[in-house]
Amino acid sequence: MKNVGVYRDMGQQFFYVHRNGTGVSNGSYYYGLILNASMMLTVGSQIYVFSDRNMKKDIETIPEDAALEVVKNLRAVSFKYKNTEEKRVGWIAQEIVNHPIVQDAVSITKKGDDETYTLCQEQLVPVLWAAVRELTARLEKLENKE
Repeated sequence: MKNVGVYRDMGQQFFYVHRNGTGVSNGSYYYGLILNASMMLTVGSQIYVFSDRNMKKDIETIPEDAALEVVKNLRAVSFKYKNTEEKRVGWIAQEIVNHPIVQDAVSITKKGDDETYTLCQEQLVPVLWAAVRELTARLEKLENKE
C-alpha cells in the first residue's frame, strides 16, 4: 500500500493513512491523533469525555466499601501482547466481565466462533476513586482514635 494523505487548502495534510498507521493533524508539525499498526492510539493533547449531568440518567453513587472489594478482587497483571515484546500492565477482561460493579466496562465482539474481549479502562477509574475514599475514611478514623 502506498502512503495516502488527505489535504486541505494550503497543502496542509490533516489525515493520512500509510502502512504504519493512521493519523489526524491540525496542519502543524505534530499529529493530534495517531493510530499505529500496533493498535496504539497516541493523542497529542487530552481526551475529553461527556460528563455533563444533563446528559445522564439513573445516577447512583458507587458504594465505597463495594469499590474496595473490587480493588481487592481484581488482579492487576503485567503482560506482553503476542505480537510484540513490549511489557505492559493492566487487567484481564475475562476476569472482570462477571464482576457486578465493573462488568459494563467489558465489551465482547464475536466473529464466527471467536470472541474478543475489550476493556474500557476509564470506567475503572471512578471505582478506584471510591476505594481510595473508603481507605481515606478508614485512615482518618484510625488517626482520630490515637
